[in-house]
Amino acid sequence: MKWIIKKASYYIVSIVLVITTPLAFANNTEDSKEPIEITSNTGSFDNKKGVALYTGNVKVTQGSRLLTSDNLELQRNAAGDASKFIAKGKPARYQSKTSPDKPLLYAQADTIEYDVQKQVLYLIGNARVEQGGDVYSAPRIEYNQKDDIVNSPRNEQGRTTIIIQPRENKSNIPSINPTN
Repeated sequence: MKWIIKKASYYIVSIVLVITTPLAFANNTEDSKEPIEITSNTGSFDNKKGVALYTGNVKVTQGSRLLTSDNLELQRNAAGDASKFIAKGKPARYQSKTSPDKPLLYAQADTIEYDVQKQVLYLIGNARVEQGGDVYSAPRIEYNQKDDIVNSPRNEQGRTTIIIQPRENKSNIPSINPTN
């Protein structure tokens, strides 16, 4: 009986995440048109391997998007296009204006990975996402932008917590900025 309850709870959490967060990490096409600026204490690029490493107070900006971390690795494919971003920090942080009519989205985790081809964002270790008072926290959060699926897989390191504000009160709830 306990096993059935645990399994049902896992599916309910997955369904709630899929229903309530379809646009949480959505691409803001206006930001995509902006140049990307990367600053850090040190930077290196291995042209043969197609890997760039940035270390120390890393800051990446593109329009409203901001990524800060201790370290950042950018991987490129054979064609020279970016294929994977791996940001690590205590925590690594990301913010973006996902839509003109929505408040800023804030995300943080020990590691933030983005697979460009799969269009999947991974928040790994102490993962937390907040937008307009809604909060999602778990040991790991995965967002498939292509299919609009958010998942917090079962994890022995902790449970998933979701706080959803009432719709009529959302405009009065200030968003907590975890980057401060």
